[in-house]
Amino acid sequence: MRRFEATVIGSLPPFSAERRAHVRRSAYGTSESHLRVRLAYKVICVLQRRARAEAEVLPAGLRHLHCLAQALTCLETASARNLRVIITVPTPQLAGVVVTLGATLVNRLCRDCPHTRLEVGARVTGWLSGEFIDASLDRMSDEELMFAGVHFRGDRGSVHRLPEGFPERSRWRLPDELRREVAEALKCNPEIAGQRLSASAAHPVVVVGEWSTFLKDVDLLAKASPVLHVRGRMHSGRLEEWFRHPVLTERTIPQPERIPWARELQPRLILFTGSAAWARSSRSVWPNVPIILLLSRRSPAASRVASVISVSGWPAPRNLPPTLVSLLKPTAGLEIFCRIEPETTCDEEDMW
Repeated sequence: MRRFEATVIGSLPPFSAERRAHVRRSAYGTSESHLRVRLAYKVICVLQRRARAEAEVLPAGLRHLHCLAQALTCLETASARNLRVIITVPTPQLAGVVVTLGATLVNRLCRDCPHTRLEVGARVTGWLSGEFIDASLDRMSDEELMFAGVHFRGDRGSVHRLPEGFPERSRWRLPDELRREVAEALKCNPEIAGQRLSASAAHPVVVVGEWSTFLKDVDLLAKASPVLHVRGRMHSGRLEEWFRHPVLTERTIPQPERIPWARELQPRLILFTGSAAWARSSRSVWPNVPIILLLSRRSPAASRVASVISVSGWPAPRNLPPTLVSLLKPTAGLEIFCRIEPETTCDEEDMW
């Protein structure tokens, strides 16, 4: 466990007792080489004390990020508009994954969302005969739907109307291993895992940044805590794979005019991992969705972005729920502040 904690916080792995004794014995000499060894031993001791201290802080910090993500996901639209939460962490490792996990665990209910407005002739997507299928809705009654030549009598909440101009895509079959992971994560029979997944993926978490790093952290957390069923909860795709994955990862969010169909869709939370993702992305596609900007204290560029936002003159939010307000206070090694980004048009948007 200690070795895992050392990996998480990016410090050195612990020395064995034998190795420490050897260094102590070597340090008794007075030659230059012995003095170097003595200095190295002192540095290692300091690093290990810091590692133990940070390891005690880190779980609390991760728990706080988890709770904060859940609270933001539950936020009403009026309070969430243009809300930006800037968090500086001691290390980015696992932080983004824990934020995403917290958001995916919220049971979000749709309230007159465009994707629920099914009608004959509309292009829909859903889980049929073991595959995710996009097709025209041929018939619709109180008892069943019919699309792609199949009568569907399952959970109607797992069938979604696709927005106008949504990209064409092929059928996709959920791999058997992933299907079992999804069933365990969603606590359902594997036979209906696809339907449950389709329903839960109506409002995914959008993660913007280096997706390869995010996937590595997913694997790390999955190995460290198998009971969380992380792979089943956080398997990811691209924006064009909406309704098929609970998490969507992109290096950047394009300008709204490049993805006009996305306006009718609504993520549950947007997470920017790093200053580069923030700088190169549009933030006006989903103005009613709160954004978390996760910055590493180790990155000078990230520190500059946090400083610029803090003195930008953006107003602090008002009338937030007390539970959320308490979570927006710095704690457990996390520096947190919250702002409302001013409304902008597509032409005026500040791309940093």
